[in-house]
Amino acid sequence: MKRPAFKHLQLLAAAIVLSACSQNPLTGRSQFLLVSEGMAVSQSAAAYTSMMGQLGKKKQIEADSERAQKVREITDKLIAQAVR
Repeated sequence: MKRPAFKHLQLLAAAIVLSACSQNPLTGRSQFLLVSEGMAVSQSAAAYTSMMGQLGKKKQIEADSERAQKVREITDKLIAQAVR
């Protein structure tokens, strides 16, 4: 005996999975997205701000050292390449 409700759940799950797939414009491959790009960026920014605030309160941020300057230079180069 087949259960029609189970069949409907399978179809619903397949529809959800297919609707969450999109084409990556850079690689042309399909990708499965659970959250939108905008949501991922905004949540990442909020997490970064929170983390930096906590580290700042604990005085664990190294800002003026030679090592921090080198990290900034490397990061700027990576960002420039990512944007291109």
